[in-house]
Amino acid sequence: MRNRLNFSIGAALLAFVLALAWGCAQHKKEAGQYTCPMHPEIVRDSPGACPVCAMTLVRKDAQSQEVKISGEMSYLVRPTNAFIVSDIRTVHPVRESYGKLVSVNGVISVDTRKLLSVPVRFSGRIERLWVKYNLQPVRKGQKILELYSEEIAAAQRDYLFLMKEDGENQPLIAASKQKLILLGMTEEQIKRLSAGTVSYSVEVYSPTDGYVTDGRTPDFGIASEPRAKVMGSAMEAGKVSNTVPGTELQIREGMYVQSGETLFNVTQQSTVWAEFDVHQNDAKEVRTGDSLKIKLGGKEMVTSVNFIEPFYKEDEPFVKLRCYLTNTAGLRVGQLVTGTLISAPREAMWIPLSSAVDLGTRSIAFVKRKGVFRPRNIQVGMKTQAQIEVTGGLDVTDSVAYDARYLVDRESKIKANN
Repeated sequence: MRNRLNFSIGAALLAFVLALAWGCAQHKKEAGQYTCPMHPEIVRDSPGACPVCAMTLVRKDAQSQEVKISGEMSYLVRPTNAFIVSDIRTVHPVRESYGKLVSVNGVISVDTRKLLSVPVRFSGRIERLWVKYNLQPVRKGQKILELYSEEIAAAQRDYLFLMKEDGENQPLIAASKQKLILLGMTEEQIKRLSAGTVSYSVEVYSPTDGYVTDGRTPDFGIASEPRAKVMGSAMEAGKVSNTVPGTELQIREGMYVQSGETLFNVTQQSTVWAEFDVHQNDAKEVRTGDSLKIKLGGKEMVTSVNFIEPFYKEDEPFVKLRCYLTNTAGLRVGQLVTGTLISAPREAMWIPLSSAVDLGTRSIAFVKRKGVFRPRNIQVGMKTQAQIEVTGGLDVTDSVAYDARYLVDRESKIKANN
């Protein structure tokens, strides 16, 4: 009986100890500092209400508890520069055929196909010079200069001797006459020679209508100047030839010249070239035969690309293309012109030009998904006035912001994660 009583007493003591330990644990758990979410300066050692706003105090360590985010809210907890919430207009990429429009600047230059040289066919001295300055206009058959030469005088004496002493030897006389023609004498001059008078001076005539330029200087007697001086800041790289005319001739009366030397060039103005510089990024889309609309002093004319240089000039990111123009409008060499290239249409995926943002090293578009816009890297191709080609990064099912400018803050950094 005593043992049973002792066992009961021991069990009661054990239960009391456990209850006491549990109570201490509960009191310790409830102990701590409590604060107001709206007034963090209010701190208490026990739960209660805020004396300022009457809100229930919360334990400080409870603020660090992790809050689980559902899938619907995942976009809202991402960095602010990773998405944008907006309801602006959206479009879908489309597959269409568009032609590229490229604005180009150019200059009117000499048509070298219409350039004729005035060479000297015999050595001699310039007795008279009728051309006094560079780019002087001349007519076909007009006297340009008069040359004195013992060589031409000797050939004339040989011809007269055969005519007088061996008039029946027609083959030899014809050969002597042909020699005079090859030396530059005309039929009219040879007829006058038949009278028996040897001329020590022979006139040289212009072979065509046009403008005389110095044959001893490069670029057909027309000086080259840096493109920045000729065409402004829009075309600063390299040089433009055949644009800025010189005024001084290198030829003078009394000078001696050698056989085969070119003294003058005669440039015709019936046809001219319009030469344009196209940036290398645009040149790959240009083909011979593409349409080109040229603006000349308020007037417009439509022509086509006739020639594209197959190489880049040194230190120039431009390709030069050329159009052949019939000069019915009185165009002058060196005149500045502007044009618009219209390339052949091709089928591709396009979005509005306003939908793409050029960040310098890459381009992005804002794609709408689950109510928010996310920037996405895209690869772009050629541009038109209103459309831009997309070669990668988008699909025709994507919904893209029509005007991406409204979604870009000038001070933000756009993170595009494809």
